[in-house]
Amino acid sequence: MVLFNRLYQPDIDIRTLRLSLEIELSSPSEARLPLLWIALLHGRLPAALAASTGAHSADDVHKFLLAGADAVMRTSALLRHGAPYMRAARGT
Repeated sequence: MVLFNRLYQPDIDIRTLRLSLEIELSSPSEARLPLLWIALLHGRLPAALAASTGAHSADDVHKFLLAGADAVMRTSALLRHGAPYMRAARGT
């Protein structure tokens, strides 16, 4: 189960009358709410829990895993910093 996944929410630019397809990426400050709920739900549901908001650094990943997440998604960090940044998840 993915907790607190960002929804794709397009907007309409009223000046051009076109869809605005800008994606708002998460930030590390948004990790606290999913961290809390993963900790509360861990062991209480017959489902795997995946964190998906606010995991940018290796410390963020470790916190989610310690709270009980089975998986941690780092899409915003990857989109913002590129593929080489993924080494940061390992703390190297």
